[in-house]
Order: sequence, then C-alpha cells, then structure tokens
Amino acid sequence: MPLSAGSIAFTGFNGDGNDNLSFVALTDIPQGTVINFTDSNWNGTSFATGSNAESTIAWTATGAIPAGTVIDINNIGKGTFGTSAGSATFTNANNTGLSNDSEVVYAYVGSSTAPTFLAAISNVGYATSDGTLTGTGLVAGQTAVSFTGGLDIVGYNGPRSGFTSFADYLAAIGNTANWATQNGSGDQSTDGTTPDAPFPTTAFTVAAPATQTELAPQIRTVA
Repeated sequence: MPLSAGSIAFTGFNGDGNDNLSFVALTDIPQGTVINFTDSNWNGTSFATGSNAESTIAWTATGAIPAGTVIDINNIGKGTFGTSAGSATFTNANNTGLSNDSEVVYAYVGSSTAPTFLAAISNVGYATSDGTLTGTGLVAGQTAVSFTGGLDIVGYNGPRSGFTSFADYLAAIGNTANWATQNGSGDQSTDGTTPDAPFPTTAFTVAAPATQTELAPQIRTVA
C-alpha cells in the first residue's frame, strides 16, 4: 500500500549542535521506499526553488521496516551524517542544517514538484513564511506536530505501548503536551536534560486484540 499522510510521524527535532530528526513508522515500509525530508519553504502550492531552496534528505529503506520502528537521522548540520536504519543522502545540500528558531520540516514521497506529504514538524507554527500546511493534506495535531516560540529541541516522551493500532498513536504524537522541550542559549541537545540527541529509538508497539475467549462472559456454577 502506498505511503500517505500519517504513515510516519516525527518523534524528534533538534536545531542545536549537530542537528537531528527522528521519526516512527506507523505502517510497514517496504524495502526500497524513499522518503524525502526537507526544510525548504512550502507556500501552499510549491517548494522554494533555486537559491531559495534548502536541503533535502532522501532516506531509503534498505530493508523492510516494520511498523513501530523509530529511526534517527543524525548530524544533519555537521559531524558524520547518518541514520540509525536504512540509508540517507543529501539530494540537495544547499544550506544543510536545521534552524533552532524558525523551522518547518516536511516528509514526503514522490517528486518535489508533486509530493505526497506524510508528516511535518515545526518549531514556529505553520502560518509563517517558513512553511504552511495549505495544500499538504496534513493537519496540525494529527499528522503534523506544531510548536511555536522557536524551540531549540523537542522530543516525544508520550506512550509507545498500550494502543491497539499504530494509527492510534497519531493523536498522542500530535499532542505537544506529550513532548519534552528545551530552549535557551548554548547547545541544549547534549546537556544531559531531556530531550537530548540522538533521540531514543525505543520502538512503538501495539497491544494484541482480546480473543473471543477473553471477551466471552464467564459463567459460574453455584453449588
């Protein structure tokens, strides 16, 4: 089944230090799938182009990725660029790195001129020149995570188990109350206070549905 909005969700954004992203697969991702991540500005109909375009990362599933897997993309701005699963490469290396005060990051499949958006995360909201959700099919609080105030680093620290379907996690991830955040001078990403980067890759799991036996009423015989 082709990926669509909500097939993945961001679980971490870091604009300090080396710059990092984290996302969870909320559906199985077939081997060979390419997901693009960009902080280029989306104006409602198209991404910025030419010298106004920013970097784009193509992440490739080098093997089948089961739903629930959390994947980090590390050292986007400096250091040894890499990912915790699959492979990643810059298809546009213009202005690499993430802003710690005004940034919107989109995940999509397909071409940049006809993208199918999967998820977004922002530290400055979406009604800005940094990017909008108009024309993406994404919804803040559901398939897009929306922070304001130019936060330096944010990491999801809500539930990763207990739900009966992976899709049920979208509302929890979209709720910013389930995130730890930091903002301030210096590098917040390595100060020992949650959240730090790289982000945790603890997998999301779903509870097995109750069996018919478990659902059936228990009948007692009284002697």
